[in-house]
Amino acid sequence: MAAMTELAAEAIPCNVIAGFHHDHLLVPRARADDAVRVLEALTD
Repeated sequence: MAAMTELAAEAIPCNVIAGFHHDHLLVPRARADDAVRVLEALTD
């Protein structure tokens, strides 16, 4: 999963919960803004 690789590159811990329709990425609250920035960059 590219998202996990990119989060790891930014040293943002992530737990993944795989769902039937979509997955959930759990990150520390203190790093939430950083995680969103990284994930949004993947959509460009």
